Amino acid sequence: MPTTSLARAFSEKFSERASQRCLGWRRSQSDDTYTWVSYEEFRSQSGKVAASLRQRLPPDAYVGIMGHNCYEWFIADFACLWAGLCSVPLSETWEPGVLEAVLGQTGVAAVFCTPACYARVASAANSEGSSVALILVTEGAGLPRRAGRVECVGMEELLARGGSGCATEPCLVERETGMPHTILHTSGTTGLPKGVVYSDGLWLGNMATYPGTQVGCSHVPGYEPVARGRC
Repeated sequence: MPTTSLARAFSEKFSERASQRCLGWRRSQSDDTYTWVSYEEFRSQSGKVAASLRQRLPPDAYVGIMGHNCYEWFIADFACLWAGLCSVPLSETWEPGVLEAVLGQTGVAAVFCTPACYARVASAANSEGSSVALILVTEGAGLPRRAGRVECVGMEELLARGGSGCATEPCLVERETGMPHTILHTSGTTGLPKGVVYSDGLWLGNMATYPGTQVGCSHVPGYEPVARGRC
């Protein structure tokens, strides 16, 4: 096991900034009032979803994420990190055939999606060659429990189940730095999108070079104390 894992590096930074603002969002474009959650709150919520993923998925599963930029998107992404699962962002602009091809190529086992993307994801998940067995909807109220052969679960259920165990510490799976952290795809304008695999070590090394990274309405903690060469 390396001295520092990607999940451990994030977790330590979250602990250092426990009471500080982590993510904020506005209710509408015309409302300048932000709702904020602290690093501690975000770590707790994403950790509960991670625990649910560990209960439901194989330890080497790949998890797709599809939807607009929202709080739940970040929860899903960090839940994959804490659970030791590789995330696969899926573009909302892809045609159905492209989405089906990417799901087949990557062997994604589960997909997080917003309600607006649910119908497209459900159709692609049931296509020939798909390995998707679970759709995780950011707002699952009113949606069916199954879409063909695929089970559907709301994120609120993941939060409830992940918080029902006896563990006193948030879910945290430390992995070797050569393990795949995420697969980012090209736009696909000249053919099928091509996936680029980023390992835990590469991601950790990139983050270690920045004192902090501004991402939309959020602030991802920097890694200036993480010594170079550890990954």
